[in-house]
Amino acid sequence: MKKVLLFVTAAFFGGTILAQEQGSMFLSGNTGLDIDNLNVSDIDSDQPCDGCPDWDGTVKYNTFDFNLSGAYFVMDGLAVGLGFSMDQDKETTNSGADNEDDDVDTETTTMYGPVVRYYIGETGVFTNLSYMMGGTKFEDNASNGSDADEDKINKSSLGIGAGYAISLSDNVALNPIITYHMDTWKDEYEGYNDQGNLTDYEQTIKASGLKFKIGLTITM
Repeated sequence: MKKVLLFVTAAFFGGTILAQEQGSMFLSGNTGLDIDNLNVSDIDSDQPCDGCPDWDGTVKYNTFDFNLSGAYFVMDGLAVGLGFSMDQDKETTNSGADNEDDDVDTETTTMYGPVVRYYIGETGVFTNLSYMMGGTKFEDNASNGSDADEDKINKSSLGIGAGYAISLSDNVALNPIITYHMDTWKDEYEGYNDQGNLTDYEQTIKASGLKFKIGLTITM
């Protein structure tokens, strides 16, 4: 029963390990939820607009992310496994007008891929390498479900990180980790060329940045 409770805790709150012997396994994960409400009382513009109502609405942002990885120690200190991640950003806008529905924009990214983690001796310091593949789905629709619009593009992400295992027990550690990630989005769409003909196009977007997370890891 104790192992079951530790397993569930690790799956929802994520992290790193202490025992790193060949043949053992670990489960690591983290999750987060951010909620932000923005109340807009007024917008002042130089653009002439006779009869335009003043903005008196709200914009609400919800962000949820979940990351889980499991790995097997192929040798002391070196673990190889698979990772899964899902994050969702939702923006809800209400202009305050009586005859307008809330506009809901949702961006959901789901990815999976190989993970390699190496613990440096008994120092508690570890390095983490991952390559995740998946896609980002965009949805734009009113609250009543009308005028829905969906789009999905492919995404890949290479992550290089380092962290530290803070021992909580023989099998559980608290792990701050910082990761430098390089992301690539590829999208195919239709558009008109210079001659006015409908043509297929491919767009590639590249970005990079840093992420900092704190989680838990359990060894078995």
